[in-house]
Amino acid sequence: AMELYQRGLLSKEDSEGLELNWGNYSAVLELIRKIAFREGFGNLLADGVRIMAQKIGKGAEDYAIHVKGLEFSAVDARISRAYGLAFAVNPRGGDHLHTNIMCQFGGTPEMVDIAIRMSENSSGANPMVAEGKPKMVKYHEMLVTLADSLGLCFFHTCSCYRVDLDAILEMFNAATGFNLSKQELQDAAERILSLERAINIREGLTRQDDCLPRRMLKEKLPSGGVSIEFPRKQFESMLEEYYELHGWNGKTGFPETETLNKLRLEDVAKELSKYSA
Repeated sequence: AMELYQRGLLSKEDSEGLELNWGNYSAVLELIRKIAFREGFGNLLADGVRIMAQKIGKGAEDYAIHVKGLEFSAVDARISRAYGLAFAVNPRGGDHLHTNIMCQFGGTPEMVDIAIRMSENSSGANPMVAEGKPKMVKYHEMLVTLADSLGLCFFHTCSCYRVDLDAILEMFNAATGFNLSKQELQDAAERILSLERAINIREGLTRQDDCLPRRMLKEKLPSGGVSIEFPRKQFESMLEEYYELHGWNGKTGFPETETLNKLRLEDVAKELSKYSA
């Protein structure tokens, strides 16, 4: 709202007299109240930036930072190839709670080692390097999925990396009396991720929804005297690789029938065959 106000797409009349200038904290506090009670101008903001931008029109969509209608967590995709891809493919939208990839920023020798191992690339801890990042995203998705399924705090798995796949396997088998192998544990995570994908497809989402906001792919980010960009061609290449790593069709993002059958999701494969890519 403040950016649209600054750019002249919202007027003082639209905001009901609130001066939405950057830094005007009193206006922010009043907007929070208006949003909570869906009062006047606050009602426009209450449904999130996607719907708000659609209702305003006049090019407001260009400034709505979201994926699938969910606003970004506080990472600019232009300075992080892994987060950019992770936000785009997140089944619910642009947040870090589905795939948190802290190791790509390095920070400690241990983090660098983890990034290199997960990405299978010597530049894994360089967030601006695209190579290897789809593998990193897929691995972190698996860790977070397992953490969510088992009631673990995912920060232990994907922020401080103190609970890895081996630890999860040992704890699960000890607690349940099962004797799952590491591959069976990974398959369980893949089963969940492919099922989430299939549900979204059933509800009408396509590859076009696995995207980043226009600003992330069209505007350069001034930083430290240089301009940083995330080329669309590079993003599309990463997206295709990511799909294929999951056993999904590289062009459409649809889980392959063979993949679903392997994961014992034959009923899902049958249902998904009703939908066109």
